[in-house]
Amino acid sequence: VISVFFHVVISVLHETFLGHSFSHGKMRTTEKYSSSLQPNKPAAENTDEIRSKNGSRSTLANKIQSFRDTCGAIINHDYVQWVIMSLIIIGALFMGVATFPFVRDNLLLLKIFATIDGFCLIIFTIEILMQFIYLGFNLFMDTWLLFDFLIVTLTWAFPTMQIIRSFRIFRALRLINVIKPLRDLVNAMLSVIPRMLAICALLMLVFYIFAVMFTQLFKPLSREGKLSEDYFGDLGLTILTLFQMMTMDWATVARDVMQYETWAWFPFLVYVLTSAFIVFNLVVAVICDAVAILHNDEKEAENEKIAQAKAEKDALLRRNVTDLSGQVAQMKFSHHNLVQTIEDLVYNIKAKRTGKRQINRRRTGEIEDAEDDDSVEPSSSKNNGLCVLFSA
Repeated sequence: VISVFFHVVISVLHETFLGHSFSHGKMRTTEKYSSSLQPNKPAAENTDEIRSKNGSRSTLANKIQSFRDTCGAIINHDYVQWVIMSLIIIGALFMGVATFPFVRDNLLLLKIFATIDGFCLIIFTIEILMQFIYLGFNLFMDTWLLFDFLIVTLTWAFPTMQIIRSFRIFRALRLINVIKPLRDLVNAMLSVIPRMLAICALLMLVFYIFAVMFTQLFKPLSREGKLSEDYFGDLGLTILTLFQMMTMDWATVARDVMQYETWAWFPFLVYVLTSAFIVFNLVVAVICDAVAILHNDEKEAENEKIAQAKAEKDALLRRNVTDLSGQVAQMKFSHHNLVQTIEDLVYNIKAKRTGKRQINRRRTGEIEDAEDDDSVEPSSSKNNGLCVLFSA
């Protein structure tokens, strides 16, 4: 009741602050009309308020979801689950020890056992509450969690009923879900239920045939009181006797009947061979076959995982090779561009050097021409002077 109430509160908060409920739509409609009825208030300001309100709601919703996820992470942690399993084992052991007279006759030990039992019940209640917070109503989809929920709820609701308290020993069956070999065996037995039903139908048919036959053959002995027990008085008693004989406890009944009917060993032997050996061997064969199939499925799953891991490695290797090929091609392209750039630089350097040489050559030619002019000018001046002198 507490967990249901708590989940209802969380659901109401979730609907209220996420805006998925009818009231939220009505509230948004009210805000819309109220904003339209306020001409003096800017529309941008209303939009900012709505955005801020939606942001606060989404923040609160995220906090609630984060709280639920935290509860799930805590209660489903491996260490926490092992602690709970240890408490289940301890509780089962204490329930077994409490049946001995030295505990029932000792009030102090009874109080100690009751205190331990109450402590374990509180831990299991906290566990189921946290699972309910995390999973919600999906908790009822899990068989073990539903069983725990019923046991805890009924224990709190009817604390004085010994029958409800006795059912808590079935909580130890949760160990099947933890121990892998037990889980595999149970899964194998569940997988062969259709074939087991066929074997059970065959066994019922054998039961009915031999029950009718034994009742007709040995009912007079039961009526006359010659047998030590009323084994074959009616069809129901005969079926009970046949079930007892199927558990290999048939020698006493057969000897008791053979004292008066010496040939009775033959139908007894046929029934025992048919029921105990053939049918039960069929059951064992079916279970062993299921276990072998489960083992093969596990091997195939492991092989598939190995093949998948190998395929992933091959794919990763191919991607790496492809990336390396692309990098090599890119490096070749970059190398080609670098070589081209170097050739262009060399060409430019050569061109610059050739141009400088031509310029130097030109400059050298101009200097030589200037020197020639300087060497010609003095002679001409001398001739002019001689001419002047001669004319004078």
